[in-house]
Amino acid sequence: MRNSPVLTELEGRLQGTGFPVRRVREQVQELADHHEDLRLAALAEGLDERTAAARADAQLGAPEALAEHLAAAWRQASWCGRHPWVSFCLLPPLAFLTLWWLLSAGLTVLGFGLLLLRYGRSFTPADLLAAFARDPDSFAEFYTVVKGLTYLALALSVVGFCQVARRSGAGFRWAWAVCLICSAQGLFVQNALVAHRFTFGYGWPPNWICAIMPILLGCAWTTGQAWYQRRRYPASRLTKTGSAVRYTYPARLWPAPRWLTPTSLATLAALAGLIVYLGWSATENASREVRLRELHSQVWPAERAAVIDHLRAGQQGNTLFETTVDLQPFVNAPLQESLPPEVRVAGNTLAGLPAGRHIFAGVPFLITGRVQLFGGCLADCHQAFPTRVRHIPVARRCRNLHLLQGVALPCESTGASGAVIGRLVVHYADETETSLPLVMGEHLLNVWGPIFITGVRAERRFTTAPGTELAWVGTNPAIQLAQPENSLRLYRTTLNNPRPGNLITSVDYVSAVTEAAPFLVGLTAE
Repeated sequence: MRNSPVLTELEGRLQGTGFPVRRVREQVQELADHHEDLRLAALAEGLDERTAAARADAQLGAPEALAEHLAAAWRQASWCGRHPWVSFCLLPPLAFLTLWWLLSAGLTVLGFGLLLLRYGRSFTPADLLAAFARDPDSFAEFYTVVKGLTYLALALSVVGFCQVARRSGAGFRWAWAVCLICSAQGLFVQNALVAHRFTFGYGWPPNWICAIMPILLGCAWTTGQAWYQRRRYPASRLTKTGSAVRYTYPARLWPAPRWLTPTSLATLAALAGLIVYLGWSATENASREVRLRELHSQVWPAERAAVIDHLRAGQQGNTLFETTVDLQPFVNAPLQESLPPEVRVAGNTLAGLPAGRHIFAGVPFLITGRVQLFGGCLADCHQAFPTRVRHIPVARRCRNLHLLQGVALPCESTGASGAVIGRLVVHYADETETSLPLVMGEHLLNVWGPIFITGVRAERRFTTAPGTELAWVGTNPAIQLAQPENSLRLYRTTLNNPRPGNLITSVDYVSAVTEAAPFLVGLTAE
């Protein structure tokens, strides 16, 4: 290929657009072949060498027009070049969130894989959760890793889309648009690790590090690209005027933006909606955090104290017509034994429940231990519990049967409201029986739960069956670590005997084998 000023300047201009070098050279080589054909044709007409080269340059066209034409064609061949508003305004925020979740998932899988390699099958995710519940402060390094993932995902999004803007021919303007969009998004990004809770999302106060990082990356990336181009292509055009030699570098071919297009208008509308949403979300999160601090420090302690005072009042007085049933022969779990399903969390017991004869919710009960039934949440428990405890002796006529009981469920579960989770089967002296259902949400709630009212859904706090009420509340080291705002809860359930004139010989305490695992700590006949 002969050296032509037109081709030299054209190559420099195309290189300045940021397109791949190989693609630029291929295109310039094609034009060089065409230029050589034009020169040879001029020579064949009898022109001298210099005149033939000048004529070929003129026929090839101005390098500015050629470069702009080729750059426009390359932009049209790229989806990102045809739709820059979508590619560099909407996709970067989505890419950041996607990268964050992928990096987090990968790190989680890698961490669990290393733990499994070290400890083998004896390690389970429950072990990690139990360790976190026992000592959350020892996981402080995890928060540093999480912040690092946030910065890494943001940096990858910025640099990746800047590269796309360069290679698609969209220009460095759209690369800076990527930086500004990611900076606006990073301003609201919040991730926090506090005791027992990790959060990631948008909120307030502003995250200045994530807001400044895209701008700094944009400056560094642009400077690096300029340095690379000047180093690789030091002088793409040389002109001589008298004794002075002037070097000029490749001019970047900026595409003229078309502002009023359907794509740009839709993108601007989407960006406006995103900004409004982020502002609203940040305001809501800020007010929610203020309200949550107020609830933790003032409202909930006062409501818990009021509930405890009310329950203490129900433990006073005399009882005349109630007969307590001794459950000691049927106890299969002492009060000091861990409650399911949190069997791996140390200290999750009913040790705070006083043993012996005590009055709860106005009814006396003889507390000797826990009669635990099987439920689905105990599938991974190493201890076997029965689905039915038979022939608990009563041997008297009565109008009501009072149960002091609870139900074990995963910490945050409320169970299927309205589902029958167990039964009390009553056997009479005439060899007949009747079955009294125990309904989730009506007679029982999760043993772990709130005893305050403000900010709590009714199904997590109140039972609905007549004669059922909260009878005892307490705490233990496990719940103080994992959910310090909650308490242990036992309920007094009063079941009406449909045949009060018949002698009751015994009762069976039966599980319906749902996810819930009910347990009985007291039984009284009235």
